[in-house]
Formats: sequence, C-alpha cells, structure tokens
Amino acid sequence: MKVKKAVILIGVIASLMTFAGCEASGNKVTEYIEKERFDDAYNYYCKKVEGSSKQDEINLVISQSMSEIYSVILDDYADGEFDKEMISYVDMLANKVNITDSVSYINFKADITSINQSELNYEKALECLDKGDYNNAAFYFGCVIQLDKSNYEDAQGKLEECNIKIEEQKQLEMKEKADDIKQMIKDKKYIEARNEISVISNNDEESASELRAELEKTIIEDVNSQIESKFDALDYEGAYDIVRTMYSDFGISALNDKLNGFPDVFADYMMKKAQSEADNNNYSVAYSLIQEAKKISGDENESLNKAAGEYLQHMPIYITYMNIMSQEGCVNQNECLIDNIGTKYRSGLCLGYTKSQFGEGGGYTQYYVNKLYKQFSGIIAVQEEEESCDGDAFFEIYGDGKLLYTSPVMNKSSLPVTFSVDISNVSILKIQYPDSITCCNMATIYDGTLWPTDCNIEDYQ
Repeated sequence: MKVKKAVILIGVIASLMTFAGCEASGNKVTEYIEKERFDDAYNYYCKKVEGSSKQDEINLVISQSMSEIYSVILDDYADGEFDKEMISYVDMLANKVNITDSVSYINFKADITSINQSELNYEKALECLDKGDYNNAAFYFGCVIQLDKSNYEDAQGKLEECNIKIEEQKQLEMKEKADDIKQMIKDKKYIEARNEISVISNNDEESASELRAELEKTIIEDVNSQIESKFDALDYEGAYDIVRTMYSDFGISALNDKLNGFPDVFADYMMKKAQSEADNNNYSVAYSLIQEAKKISGDENESLNKAAGEYLQHMPIYITYMNIMSQEGCVNQNECLIDNIGTKYRSGLCLGYTKSQFGEGGGYTQYYVNKLYKQFSGIIAVQEEEESCDGDAFFEIYGDGKLLYTSPVMNKSSLPVTFSVDISNVSILKIQYPDSITCCNMATIYDGTLWPTDCNIEDYQ
C-alpha cells in the first residue's frame, strides 16, 4: 500500500468512528474506495446502502472518503494503474452519493479530462513526429501536461528534439530563401527582392539586414554602371533620370546624395575620363570632354578650368586664342575669315593701319609661349574683296628678339602660301608688320597654329 493511501485510510477510519450506527456498511464501502475498487464499492452501495435508513449518514462518510482519495486516483490514472472503466464507477458512485456538485469532484473530473486530452495530444504529437511534421509535433508535445505523468517527461524531451529540428529547417529554409533573393538581385529583379526581404524580416531581421545591404550595394553599382554608359554618350539627362527613378523606387540615401550633387558627379566622371585620355596623349579628346562637362557644371568650376588649361598646353592652338602679352598698332582678329579665292578659315590675324586711313601702317603683337611650343604654322593669304587694292604687305616673326621668318610680300594677285616656323625653346613670340606696308590685309595669317612640344602633328592632319 502506498504511504499516501495509508494516511487517507486513517482519516477514513476516524470518520467511521463518528458514525457508529452505520459503521459496518459504510466501512465496507470506504474499504473498497481505499483499495480503488470502485466497481465493488458501487455494487456494494447499491445492494447494502442505497435505500437504507442510514443512507444519508453513510453518504457523508463516502463523500469525505472520496474527496480524500481523488489525488491518489489521479496519480494512478496518469500512471496507467487506474483505467477509464474504473473512472466510470467513480462517476456512478458519485451520482449515487450526490456529490457531483462538490468542488473537489468538479476539480477531479476537470483533471481527468485534462489527462485524457493530454494523452490524445501525446498520440497526435507522435503521429506528426513520425511524418516529419515537427511544427505540429512540437505544438502537441507542448500540450502534454504534468498531470500526465506517463507521458510528460518523454514529451518534454521530444519537444526539445522537435525545436532543434524546427530550427534546422528554419535555417535551411532561410538559406534557400536567401539564395532565391540573391538570385533575384543578380537578375536585377530589385523590387521582387525588396518585397521578399520585407517578408523574411518578420522572422529573421539579421538575415534581412544583410540581404538589404547586398541589394542596396548592387543597385548602386548598377546605377553607377548605367550612369557611366549615359555619360559616355554625353546623355546627362538620361543619367539623371536613372538616378532619380531608382531613388524614387528604393529610397537609398546614397542615390539621393548623388542626385543633390549630380553636376559635380558628371564633372568628376568627365575629369577622370579626360585624364585617362590625357595619359594616352589624347589631349584634344580630353579637352573636348572637359568642355562638355563645363556645359553642365558651368564656367565657374575651378577644377574643370584648371584641367582645360593643362590640356590646352599639349594641344595645338590658334594664335588668336592666346592672350596678348603686348602690342602696338591695331590688332585685327577673326574679322574676315575668307580669302581672295573663297577659302574659309577658322582664325585670322593681321596688324597695322592702312595708309589711306591713318598714314603709315604697321604694328606688332607679342605672346608669351613659355617654350611650350615647337612650331608655328599657318597660311598667308589675301582677304576677300581686296582685288581693287594696289597695296602689298608682309610680316616678320621673331623669337626672343631673333628674326625667325619673313613672309613673302603679298598683293591682290597673290595666292595663299603656307608657312612653318621652328619656335623650339622660344619664350616670347613676336609678329610684326613693318611700318612701311600699305595694306596689312594683304598678308593675313590664317589658322596660325602653335604646336606643343609633345604634340604629334600628324595626328591632326
């Protein structure tokens, strides 16, 4: 006999002594109850107690006896030592004794129901576990209660196993989902990737954060690549629209920063591209790129202006584009760019006054070329509409005060003449029309070009 049962028996015997008149019949019922033989207790009650004059007194004894043994029944029922058939006899006896409304009996029945449900939960959990349905298995194992002693401990162990499996499945699913999202990013399905990242962030913010960073990094790289392509085509507006659209769709702060300083972005890109061309001695290309950048960034961009100046030093330049260091007389630049045979030029230079206007002609102009150029060349020609002029003209070229070249004397019947002067190591270049000339227009320097020391003239021919 269990210790707990022995204690209960003592209490039952004490109760029986109080009711001496019904001791024999009551004691027999409680003896069956103490031994958990409720079938015998019920049958004996029906035969010996029910309908007797002492039924009410015996009912009180039986009621107390049953209330004190409920916990024992629950333990044995949970251990499988007390079956459901015997529970039915408990219920029938309780009905006979009229104790079904008592708190102890109601609580007892509730516990029995809980144990029954716990056993069902345990069986469902095992079925789910056998199918590999770890989520449902974990749910049902978690519903196994401590009162269900035959299953509780095992359920707790299997619950832990299920949680491990669930975590493994979760990690595997997350990896597969992450791989899918990475493929979306690779395939430039950025909106789909963003939406999927938002979904997984509810369960795994750490992974979502990593994928979000990868998405933003890829978008920025893609945008930069598209910008370069547009910049290469000098499509500034197209490049701007790409950045604006992507920022509107994804709100990436780096794209907003790029938008706010987009003219500078364009300038920086063109500066790098120009420098790359300059490194390959393609200074004219580099210079043209800088000029395109200035159309967007404006003429006040110091970096662009500095770069343009540097590239110009390596490019052929018309003499009329140079700053005049000093002069005497009238300098006529680019006033008439068509010669007497109808050829049109881009640059024209002559100096001095005509006798008919101011008396003696002549004059000079000087340029600081700083030993940067190796050759000065161009075409000497008569300006158009000078066919009625009887005058003539020529000019002289000096390098640091030394005469380097004297042009042929030109008159209204002269045809264009090319010239080329070596100005290597010349710091100050001087062009002079003597005072004695009668019409400087007769010897106009057309497309007079300074060729840098490191310039390959053949590249421009």
